[in-house]
Amino acid sequence: MNESITALVIALCTGVVILLANGGTSSHLLVFSEDLFFIYLLPPIIFNAGRWEMGCGG
Repeated sequence: MNESITALVIALCTGVVILLANGGTSSHLLVFSEDLFFIYLLPPIIFNAGRWEMGCGG
């Protein structure tokens, strides 16, 4: 299994556990913020892609 499929399976299992823990109702336990994505998660993704594009990744 490659890394992306493993990450999807882990996320799916985590979601099912949270859903079952709340009795089948949706949870606001994990709220995803756009600010969180654009400030903290997107820059490392862009920098990593640029590093691999320039041949420095390793």
